[in-house]
Amino acid sequence: MASKKIEYRASLIQQAVFKTIEKLEKHINKPVTEEEYIHRIRVDIKRLRGWLRVLRIRDGELDWKIIDQHLHDIAGSLGGSRDAEVINETLQLLSDHIGNDHDQAVFDHLKEKIYVEISPAVIDWKKIKPELTEQLQIYKKDYVSFKNMAAVKRGIRRLYKKTLGLGNQAFSSNGVFEDLHKLRRWVKYLNYQLNFVRKAYPDCLEDFKKEISLLGSDLGEIHDLVMLKERIKNDVDLQNTNELIDKTTEYLLNKSRQSYHYLFNLSPEKFIQLIE
Repeated sequence: MASKKIEYRASLIQQAVFKTIEKLEKHINKPVTEEEYIHRIRVDIKRLRGWLRVLRIRDGELDWKIIDQHLHDIAGSLGGSRDAEVINETLQLLSDHIGNDHDQAVFDHLKEKIYVEISPAVIDWKKIKPELTEQLQIYKKDYVSFKNMAAVKRGIRRLYKKTLGLGNQAFSSNGVFEDLHKLRRWVKYLNYQLNFVRKAYPDCLEDFKKEISLLGSDLGEIHDLVMLKERIKNDVDLQNTNELIDKTTEYLLNKSRQSYHYLFNLSPEKFIQLIE
């Protein structure tokens, strides 16, 4: 009886991964001018890359790192107008943290100088579609299935442990921006994989899942603010903007630190016991 329940749970997780692939296949056949579909494709690719890190399949000619690199490169080629979108989204973030007339004045000046009118992305779909279709076929055949739930739990435990270590470094007194950037990536991987796992365990880690999603968003915004500051560092006319950027970054950093310590307060062994 117990074995049938485990098999059923395993099938639910595998179905969730297959559905992500099916969505991807549908999206690449939608009208290519629609930016929303490009965004969905990129997100679904990230989800599949996260799943590769759970099972880490290596067997003969199979190597999860090879298909992971292919998917990474394809997602990169879909970036298109993403840089412009990030600039405008970061401006919106800064506008939410304006506290006085001085902040408003420097923000208005910054926006006037760097706001970008977003044009439709120029993407080589004739090249990308067959490449992505080929990789998805390989993925479905070789990188979704697993023999038992123990393999999945080992993978989730490994992701949690990796994220825990990166977070301890990022929020330590020796932490630097690059540490936060690494943490952001692995928070996303863990978040995406919990989406799959919770198909089989819908009642577990509900609060954790909500909070880690928010942590990922906050870390992403910190990353974008740091990139914005780097972008304008040589523009003397915009240096008075740094105070607003730093104030917003500090707020998000403190919020992220609190969220991280709230979420990652268990050992990997204790954490994985919650998935039941």
